[in-house]
Amino acid sequence: MATPIPDQPRSGPVVLYIHFVLMVLAWGVLLPWGAALASRGRERGAAGAWFSAHWKLQVAGLVAMLGGFVAAIIFAELNTAHFISPHAQLGLAVVVIGCVQGLLGAFRPHEAPANGPEGEPTKSAERVLFESVHKNLGRLAIILGLVTMAMGIFQALALNYDMAVVVTASALALISVLPVGLYWLIDRFGIPLEGITTTCFAFLGARASGGNSTAGAHAAAA
Repeated sequence: MATPIPDQPRSGPVVLYIHFVLMVLAWGVLLPWGAALASRGRERGAAGAWFSAHWKLQVAGLVAMLGGFVAAIIFAELNTAHFISPHAQLGLAVVVIGCVQGLLGAFRPHEAPANGPEGEPTKSAERVLFESVHKNLGRLAIILGLVTMAMGIFQALALNYDMAVVVTASALALISVLPVGLYWLIDRFGIPLEGITTTCFAFLGARASGGNSTAGAHAAAA
């Protein structure tokens, strides 16, 4: 059943605000920062601090994502039908990918002790496959998450929600995505990120840990 479009702009129910606040928090802040710090912060800060930060951000991001997904289900139950729009369908795919990523991280194959050349840990074929899948699937999930957020804003416009909904969602998305986007961009230009990265680690209480348990899983191509 298609959602009827009213003649006059309509206000957004509380559950809709909860949905986009949690999804922006997940896919605009927590999950992108978790991937960015794993990719760009591996050689910065205490050994393994990147993994501690990555783990905390990804877990928090998955919790926010699932909360936003539940809010979307409730909203659809009360106002429309389930998964009938491209935004909802892509959103479901993103949630599935996010859950798969969490399971991959939780049950990852670990590296062998550091007995390779120059004291480097050795990697099994399973470990190499995990790193490739986890890294590239994570990139795909973040890109699709950002696309889904944009689609949600355009859908709110198409369904004639008032400017409070549209402006709030747009502002939250922009404010959340801009810092992590600049972080990636600055690194691409070779500007040192030591201060920003270590500040992030300190804010997250990231401590030295067994970072090599996921070594290479999020190393981005230069």
